[in-house]
Amino acid sequence: MEYICIGKIVNTFGIKGELKIQSYSDFDALRYKKGNTVYVRKDGKYLPFRIASFRSHKGFSLVSFAEHQNINLVEQYKECEIFIEESSRTKLPEGEYGNDFATVRPIMDVEQERLLFYGDGSIHLYGLDGKEVTVIKDLSYEPAGLGFVNPEDKSEEIVALEPLSDKVILHRYDVSSGEEAAQVTINEAANSYGEPIPVTQMSDGDILAVIGSKAFVLDGSTWEHKADVMG
Repeated sequence: MEYICIGKIVNTFGIKGELKIQSYSDFDALRYKKGNTVYVRKDGKYLPFRIASFRSHKGFSLVSFAEHQNINLVEQYKECEIFIEESSRTKLPEGEYGNDFATVRPIMDVEQERLLFYGDGSIHLYGLDGKEVTVIKDLSYEPAGLGFVNPEDKSEEIVALEPLSDKVILHRYDVSSGEEAAQVTINEAANSYGEPIPVTQMSDGDILAVIGSKAFVLDGSTWEHKADVMG
């Protein structure tokens, strides 16, 4: 069965089992209609739940599940993503596109006519002809930033930043195969991110990542805190 990610549970809300959801979709009222089934991905498994209630609150969706309307039953699902079946995806008129893949800022490479984005647990690279060039499947994390780099004497790579509570990890994937080539840890970046992280390659080949208020440069295999960025 194929699934589409429609949001992330960021917290509980009150004591009656409501979950505060950051939406990735344009159709929340439809997705979370009472009686509908959604899936929570936890420990690699897609767990089905039937919707009991839905309402909007300050930019978030508040949702409760049938037979789970108690905070003690749902607290374990904080930070998990929510999915629907691919077959239930809303059909749009030709030329219109939904927001199912807007979990991290997409990268448009105008020069090479391609689009890099994250959605449904994977990183996708499409040509502007609509054909998928590369897919990096079943990530164990949601990237906070994406980009392209061209390491010296190596094939072009896709980079993705994984934010953790005590560090940020930069993953490097081969564009052709989608296989992970390397990863580097930025220990100084702990708890300093929040918005999507821009990743770019400078003219000298070094990789630049602006995380929170700090600018980091990857020189070879070492991250160096270069400067504080004024907001």
